[in-house]
Amino acid sequence: MSTINKIADGVIWTIASKFLSAAYAFVAVPILIGLYGKADYGLIGLALSINIYMTLLDLGFSNTNLRYFSNYLAKNDIENVRRLFGTSITFYGSIGIINALIIFGISFFVGDIFQVTPEQVVILRSLLYIIALNAIFNWYTSCFGQLIQGAEYVDFFSKISFIGNLLNVVVLALTLIFNFSIVEYYAGLVFLGLIYRTILSIRKIKVIIPDISFRPHFDKNLFKETLPYSMNIFSVSLLTWGALQLQPILLGIRCNSSEVADYNIIFSIYSFLGFIGGSFNSAIFPSVTKAVALHNREVIERVAYQGTKYLVIVISFVTFGYISVSPDVMHMYLGDSFMYLVPWMDFYFINLLGSHNAGMSAIIYAGTDIRLITRYSAFSYITMVIVFWFLIPYYGARSIAISGTLCNLMQMSFYYFYYWPKKLQINSRFIFFRDLLPFMMMGILVTCVLRMFTVSDSHLIQFLVKGTLFVLIFSSIVYMMIERKDREFFGWFVKVKLLRRPEA
Repeated sequence: MSTINKIADGVIWTIASKFLSAAYAFVAVPILIGLYGKADYGLIGLALSINIYMTLLDLGFSNTNLRYFSNYLAKNDIENVRRLFGTSITFYGSIGIINALIIFGISFFVGDIFQVTPEQVVILRSLLYIIALNAIFNWYTSCFGQLIQGAEYVDFFSKISFIGNLLNVVVLALTLIFNFSIVEYYAGLVFLGLIYRTILSIRKIKVIIPDISFRPHFDKNLFKETLPYSMNIFSVSLLTWGALQLQPILLGIRCNSSEVADYNIIFSIYSFLGFIGGSFNSAIFPSVTKAVALHNREVIERVAYQGTKYLVIVISFVTFGYISVSPDVMHMYLGDSFMYLVPWMDFYFINLLGSHNAGMSAIIYAGTDIRLITRYSAFSYITMVIVFWFLIPYYGARSIAISGTLCNLMQMSFYYFYYWPKKLQINSRFIFFRDLLPFMMMGILVTCVLRMFTVSDSHLIQFLVKGTLFVLIFSSIVYMMIERKDREFFGWFVKVKLLRRPEA
């Protein structure tokens, strides 16, 4: 399978899996609340929130391993693949045990820490036992996916995730039929997915390297070699995660809980629509790493110029497509009482366009020295948090739109004016004026025109009519603006990848 086929399949399956997951949550949550009650169902979220901080134990090795596996496989260095795989099993296995012990220890004190009834203490402890056991196996098998993705099977785990979401539906159906307890429901949800992923992952790894060993083996020298890169990745991840986790806490300190609720509304919708750039990054990273390892300038420039153009079109379509109907979405989602958030959400959603650099980010992180990126990311995120703090008394939750935009502008300025042209020898001015600016201005224009008209008193009808008009108008203009080879690419993508028709 060609690189473009692999990337296209990876992006499609990732997006499909995300949408299915969201659809499952939309349907399952009210059913489970009706079955167990709001308080008991909330115990699952509470148990997961206790474990969420354990993800930091990864220390950036997930991205590091993906890069090094891709590099070694590109050079057919199977011996180093085996060394890294054994070392990773040892590392992640140790983390899994530590994670499990921490959660097991916390389980003894949940009655003292949280405001729960004696009956809920029993349930919460059982849920934590499940999470602790799952942590051991989940961490141990982490490197399985990293090796598979490094071998450019970028759609493998997206397909697994998609089918996993279908299995969740099966578990939900069985829960309703046999009246499972909340603990039995969650155990089925966790362990069915774990068994399914593990079996398929082992089979796939055996295809990549038939004689590979699954026994732990720690290579001290190799660990030292990968550690500096991992620490830089970890620093960026920690800063990003810390800044996002800190914002609702700062709101809670300086405002009332209603502002925190507003923040959660804004950020949840933004996050739901903002996964496209990340999906593209995940899909393309192994191929880019291979190109960097082999010094394949042709592939790197194709990702930088063509990949960015296509991503700009897709992200512009999603961003402005949503903004064109955002008042109707908000009304149907939460009602008129939250309409005051719409202008600020529209403003904040423009930042989704910043994810057009996903391909360029993949090129950057495929390199070896990312210390400069780490330092500037630290500066931009710290600035964002400081600005957010000082704006809270004036704008409350809406401060996220201003501080988030400032952070995004700082990072994009750094990339466009310095890193891309100076470090990567990429013509950033060409990318901005040929790709980003035209499609952004076109999206703004179409959105403004559609927002000027009221089609119906029904928000559902408005949503359907304006959404359809946006798709038709935007797609038509894009078709006229792009080159013939781009039209052929999108035609192939729709026909072969979306409609699943055989290639000629």
